[in-house]
Amino acid sequence: MKITEATYTPPSDEEGSSAYTSIKCSVENKSESTIEMSKGYALLLDEKGIVIGNESEREEDSFAETGESFNIEYSPYIDHPKHVGDLDKMKTIVDITTFRREFFKLGEFDCPQDHTTPIKSDYSKETGDIRIHGIYILMHKPYEDDNSDERTIETRISVRNISDTYIEKVKVKVQLMDKEDAVIETGEDYRNVAPSSSNTIMPSVWAKKGKLKGASLKISISTYYAVEHFHAEGNLTKQKN
Repeated sequence: MKITEATYTPPSDEEGSSAYTSIKCSVENKSESTIEMSKGYALLLDEKGIVIGNESEREEDSFAETGESFNIEYSPYIDHPKHVGDLDKMKTIVDITTFRREFFKLGEFDCPQDHTTPIKSDYSKETGDIRIHGIYILMHKPYEDDNSDERTIETRISVRNISDTYIEKVKVKVQLMDKEDAVIETGEDYRNVAPSSSNTIMPSVWAKKGKLKGASLKISISTYYAVEHFHAEGNLTKQKN
C-alpha cells in the first residue's frame, strides 16, 4: 500500500475553526482472492506523536482482482487546530484490511399475508464456516393508531460460526418480489460472528398491504473474510490552492 497524497487545509479563521485533511492511498491486491471490501483506519499525529484526529472503521466496497489495485481516501479532521502546534509536522498512520466474499443464494420463500401467520422454513445449510438453522419470516403487527396501509416484513436468520476464524461480516439481502416477479423493495442487514458463536441477522422490507398478495422473498447471504493487512505512514503537507 502507498500513500499517494497526504495534505491538510488550515483553519479558515483566527478563531481556530476545524482543519481538514485528505489522505489518499493505493492498495494492490497481491493475493489469489478477489477483493470486494476494505476496512480502514487513519490516525493524525502531532509533532510529538500524539493522536489528535482519526477516522476509524471506514468500510468501503473496494473491488480488485488479483494483480489489480483500488484507491481509497480518508478525511479525518482536527476540531482544535490550536492544540496541534505546528501543522506542518503532522503525520498520518493508515491501516487497511481487505476482504474476500463468499456469496450464496438461499432461495425464494413465501411472504406472510398477516401478522398472525409467519413463514417458518426448516431450511438448513452450511456455507463455508457458517451454518444456518431455519428461516423465520414475519409481518409486524401494526400499531393500534396506525391507519396507513404500509406493512413491515422482517426476516430473521440465525447463523453459527462453526470454525475458529473470526468472520468480520455476514450480510443477508432480501428482495421482496411481487406476483409478477418484479422487485418491490430490497432490505439488508449484517453482523459479525466470532469463532464458535452465533448471531441473528434481521433485514426488513416495507410495502403496501395490497402488493403483498402473491409476493415472495428472495434471500441471499454474503460472508466476508479478511485477506491481507496493510500499513503505511507519511507526513502531511499544506494543501495547495
